[in-house]
Order: sequence, then C-alpha cells, then structure tokens
Amino acid sequence: MWTHNGSRQTGKLLDEVVRSAESLGAGEILVNSIDNDGQMTGYDLTLAKRLRELTSLPMTVLGGAGSLDDIRRLIETCGVVGAAAGSLFVFKGPYRAVLINYLGPALKEDLIRRLAPAPVEQP
Repeated sequence: MWTHNGSRQTGKLLDEVVRSAESLGAGEILVNSIDNDGQMTGYDLTLAKRLRELTSLPMTVLGGAGSLDDIRRLIETCGVVGAAAGSLFVFKGPYRAVLINYLGPALKEDLIRRLAPAPVEQP
C-alpha cells in the first residue's frame, strides 16, 4: 500500500488497511490503481476483486478506465458503487486531445439498464 501520490510505502497489506478502516468506522473504501491511473487500459480487476472479497463496504475504484466496457466489466465483476473515469471523459483520439465529454442521458440510461439484474418472477 502506498500513500502521498505513490511516493510513500506504508509497509501494510491491503487486508490490514481495510480492516483498520472498517474498525475506525469507514463508510466507503476508495482504491486507486496508481499503476493504471491515466493509462486508459482498463481497471485492475484483480485488485478490485480482492477488495470486494475483503469488505462489504461500498467501494469506488479508479485508475485505468478507457471505455464504457471497462466500467461495465468492473461493475459486473465487483458490483461497485463507484467507477471513476476521469481520462475517459477528457482525452480523445490518437493524440489524446483534451475534449471534455460526458455521457448523454440516453447512453447513461442504456448502460444502467444493461447492468440491472433481471427481475425475479414470483410464482
């Protein structure tokens, strides 16, 4: 585990940090894969899955989103409450030009609808 923008190693393992945060009353866990941050190559799903195994707290994952499919895979894998995606909405094209862009309401609703669990039929 690292702090201070990845410049200081804590010497602690992820499970130690999560247990400590829970015991101190944390209401949510936020984890950033600093190796993936800004790379737009996909989230670190191994890290996200491990975090989900360690806690039932709501969690937000960041670092690596390059497409809506990356967000979908993260949510399907972990059921996260938050999927940060800064570079996805800012950098565009092969030259990574700055163009701030957000999902329109129809695309956002379509993504949510595709991720929603199917309703359970009552006998």
